[in-house]
Amino acid sequence: MSTVLFLVNHEVVIYNFRLEIVERLLADGNRVVISSPGGERIEELKKMGCVHEPVNVERHGKNPFKDLVLIATYRKLIERVKPDVVFAYTIKPNIYGSLAAKSLNVPCVTNITGLGTAVENGGILSRFALMLYKYAFRSVQRVFYQNEENEKFFLKNHIAEGKQKLIPGSGVNLSRFVVSDYPEVHGEGRNKKIRFLFISRIMKEKGIDEYLKAAAVIKKKYPDTEFHVCGFCEENTDYPEILKRFSDRGIIEYHGMIRDVNEFLQNIHCVILPTYYPEGISNVLLESCACARPIISTDRPGSREVLDDGSNGFFVREKDPGDLVAVIEKFMDLSYEKMAEMGMRARRKVEKEFDRQIVVDAYIEELEKATGLKKRTFKDDIQYIRAKESGWDYCFEGIRNMGYNIMIPYRDKNLLLRLLREAWFRSGLPFRKLWYNPGIRNIDAPNIIVKDPLITQDFVEYLRKLYPEKKIILEYDNRVSNSKKNGLDPAKLGKGVAELWSYDSDDCDGYSMNKKREFYLDIYRTTDPGCEKQKDKKYKYDVLYLGRDKGRADEILKYRRLFRKMGLKTHFHICADRSMFAEKKTYYRPKIRYTDYLKLESESRAILNIMPEGQYSITPRDMEAAFNNVKEITNNRGVKNLEFYSPQRYFILGEDDIKGLKGFLYAPLIPVSEEVLQKYTFDRMVLDMVMSDKNSKD
Repeated sequence: MSTVLFLVNHEVVIYNFRLEIVERLLADGNRVVISSPGGERIEELKKMGCVHEPVNVERHGKNPFKDLVLIATYRKLIERVKPDVVFAYTIKPNIYGSLAAKSLNVPCVTNITGLGTAVENGGILSRFALMLYKYAFRSVQRVFYQNEENEKFFLKNHIAEGKQKLIPGSGVNLSRFVVSDYPEVHGEGRNKKIRFLFISRIMKEKGIDEYLKAAAVIKKKYPDTEFHVCGFCEENTDYPEILKRFSDRGIIEYHGMIRDVNEFLQNIHCVILPTYYPEGISNVLLESCACARPIISTDRPGSREVLDDGSNGFFVREKDPGDLVAVIEKFMDLSYEKMAEMGMRARRKVEKEFDRQIVVDAYIEELEKATGLKKRTFKDDIQYIRAKESGWDYCFEGIRNMGYNIMIPYRDKNLLLRLLREAWFRSGLPFRKLWYNPGIRNIDAPNIIVKDPLITQDFVEYLRKLYPEKKIILEYDNRVSNSKKNGLDPAKLGKGVAELWSYDSDDCDGYSMNKKREFYLDIYRTTDPGCEKQKDKKYKYDVLYLGRDKGRADEILKYRRLFRKMGLKTHFHICADRSMFAEKKTYYRPKIRYTDYLKLESESRAILNIMPEGQYSITPRDMEAAFNNVKEITNNRGVKNLEFYSPQRYFILGEDDIKGLKGFLYAPLIPVSEEVLQKYTFDRMVLDMVMSDKNSKD
């Protein structure tokens, strides 16, 4: 039995949004201790089997002495409870709970439920908060983020790099929040009796002022419309009086804090949350969608992940009651059938993307990691070493999120240190080992896989000296000609230092390397197995290209001109090469996240993949086309060697008749069978290397 300590600033944080985690922990025989101020749900949590430890947390307090007292209180609590792991939520428990856990060497898992106004508004307070986060999160086991914007912000500020994981907010319990029949609508046109609901903590940043102003305008024009408000008022605000005034005038009906949101939503036609608060993922919107109710909210982090404008609701501009009036009228103009269908699309979206079980599983995995109960898999026997690009590196994070242990080879955690290290190495200065990540001296796994970008020959040879009995694999992601620039020449690597693996057939022949299986980092897969693209789907682009220049820009731009001349819709995103000395060209665009590229890909009929002259090896982009069920236009004749090659999927420039390109793009595309794709997953490729008894240097 393990002991899990929850640190929260309000018991509702647990009861309303994490109850399923608690239920699972208790069902598995664990002891659950909840630290929070008192509240009406505490007794219900106790009846479930939880232990409550009352700790006062001033959520909006800014007194540093009280915060120091809170750290001391948390430390005493952890000493007394002796938890195996601490789960912390919201700003103060995250920061001060992490510090207390760190001082006692107790694993801590934090959850960023939003940045909070102090961080988002900038200034001295923001800088101080970031400093606290950076220090407190140094030793946390995991940081869960609820939206990509928050994750980007923390990584940009170099906070808890390599410890992050994106989860779908708090998720929503699809068994508890069920679809209810869409309520009838009486009346005609805008005089229909439609009921709107604002449900949230009553605070300015949640958009309550905009809701009340819009309600006053709509109610005057269309008296049968109803506006409801649910939620508790934040302390030290005038909202109790303001809500009473609007209620007395008959503009709204205020219900206070309600216990059963599911039941209340049964008679609501649309939920409105015009928030500009720095949310994680809005639980209000998730629960409303789960009950098949359309939503109206702002296009900002925490809302935009849930709302697809025009599909399950409408966006409204922040702090703009006039725009909210217009959007409400837009909703009122919909037919009953369209309102109901919008609600069903909302339900389908949360079913696919926001099932709370995903979140429960993520927390159970962290508990198992903290207590050593996690079932051992082949991934536990592998240590990946790979240099990491500054900020968010899709390959590095993808490997980590697939469950592999991965570390960076050097100490250079930012661009300045990286430039300094590279200058040191190129100048031939001694004591290179000073730059090595000290973690490489403590590798337990029997297999070490080193990816080649930025790796030097002496680094690999140093690993062999440290671990003479371990299997060391040098995995080439680049052509040897590129790796030589960093001093990694396979011809000069000592005999038996490492097994050499490459995707490139020419390099395999020229340097006696093992041929690596083609693969796709399938954690980024965007289509369900066997899923065909919708035949009636409206694509934004016919052809998409994204990639670095690498001397190909002229050819790529030539194809863009050709495609446009053919009347095709294109989106070309050419980025500069990594070299800081690369010439800046007017058509270069900023680097974007791979996940953002995949969103563009899902809106495109085909991707363009241009290879350097004479190179015909299979690339991850060729595999991406198969896994994500998108067509590919390429000059790589090597795709014809793929097991799943089809002229309906791959159009080969220079071989296929360009006059047939439009026909290729608009023809149906049958997905590659799941049985075939499973041969080309990342796990399968790794297993091939690890299980092989080949040694290309013997």
